[in-house]
Amino acid sequence: MIQNGFTFLEVLLSLIITMMILSFVPLIYQEAQKINQLSDLSDESEWLLFRKQFLDEIQHAHTVQISVDTISFINQEEKQITYQHYKDLLRRQVDGRGHEPVLQNVQETHFYQKDDEIILEFIDSKSKQRFLRFGKE
Repeated sequence: MIQNGFTFLEVLLSLIITMMILSFVPLIYQEAQKINQLSDLSDESEWLLFRKQFLDEIQHAHTVQISVDTISFINQEEKQITYQHYKDLLRRQVDGRGHEPVLQNVQETHFYQKDDEIILEFIDSKSKQRFLRFGKE
């Protein structure tokens, strides 16, 4: 007589395979967390690098012009430097040429002047808000 069904050995083997697969879930979760943390560190590093580069560059600049999503100025070498929100990044151009991404995952930018202070506000794709304030000389 032929019986369709699982034998005890097949059930036991299936259970062992399932448990082996499920034992890897915590390891995969830990690795995903590490990747997220590294991603946050790279965002922070990118922000700090942009901040330093921008402040060094604008320190000796003159003729600063500001609009909602663009700031441009003339540097020491008499070249016009423009930082502009473009798609999902902030880019830098020299004399209207080039496309140098300096910040990625930028959702919104707001550049404005308040008294003698210039304020750059960024909102990234994770809705994190960052500000860069500096005095106008």
